[in-house]
Amino acid sequence: MCCASQLKEAHEIVTAPEKMLQKVEDFAPQAESIDKVDKKNKSKKSKVAALSLEKNRKPVEGFVDQWPFMLNEKSTFAVRYGFIEGGRATIEVAPPQKIEGELALHYVTQARSDKIFDLFYRIEDTVQSWVRLKDHLPLRHEILQNESGEWGRRIVIFDQKKKVQHFYSSTTRPNKPTKIIDESHELFNNPQDILGALFFSRFIKDPKKISFPVHDRFKHWNNEYIFDDKEELNTKAGVFQCNRYKLYPRVQGNLEPQGDALIWISDDPRKVLVKFKIKIRIGSITGDLVEYQPGVPWSLALPAFATPIDLDPSKVVSNEEIK
Repeated sequence: MCCASQLKEAHEIVTAPEKMLQKVEDFAPQAESIDKVDKKNKSKKSKVAALSLEKNRKPVEGFVDQWPFMLNEKSTFAVRYGFIEGGRATIEVAPPQKIEGELALHYVTQARSDKIFDLFYRIEDTVQSWVRLKDHLPLRHEILQNESGEWGRRIVIFDQKKKVQHFYSSTTRPNKPTKIIDESHELFNNPQDILGALFFSRFIKDPKKISFPVHDRFKHWNNEYIFDDKEELNTKAGVFQCNRYKLYPRVQGNLEPQGDALIWISDDPRKVLVKFKIKIRIGSITGDLVEYQPGVPWSLALPAFATPIDLDPSKVVSNEEIK
């Protein structure tokens, strides 16, 4: 007998096709020096690449000169649907890894519904992003969706040499055929992926001017944070002085902002997400920070950021237009 709270076993959710598999390796930044990352390739080119990651690299204009977050930082949110608390969500800076030999920062967010909410709709979702350490451009993005009403997998491979992405998704609903999407699209303006964007915004120096391109589901976006006001939030994780922003994402081909969201970010060098509120057709979803673990300091240099932060937020332009 099927009930609303049932989830799929991991083996029941479609696995990634061969062409979407990549070599993912662990990397210990505290134990391995940057100039020894590529021991097999001793060419002049690899030595130059290694030198670009040295700790004394100069900061990029418009960006902070120190890490705003640390290794193993973890934020836990209580998520409410209207007045009903539905579950917990975590956002974590996982240990770095290598994607096809390239060093990558690894971000993970997970959402889990509470037992009471499971009676109506159960959620157990995981989102991961791997962004290249040297410039914070996305390399791989994955979503494992496991819900009582829908399940499936999304994988996006970002080819930063060819400036294209390959998008694959498989989504199934009860008693319906599986829907497969398998497409490739060109990338413009060195965009962030949807999860990496949250961390990228923390590197931007000016807290009142945050705008940059994002790519998600075949479309280019300009993510714009409009400073709204300052506000003190008293949370279970502590008291935070925050900057409150209206989030104005604009999608390619449409100059009007899409969505209606507020976010609260701590007004300090860490720039921690403290609260979010997203309006939907049937009410609103709110997340409140209930636990914050700062993590441990990095032994890696800051990225030499390649995503522009000075584009006109009302437009999406091509690579040629920003050269």
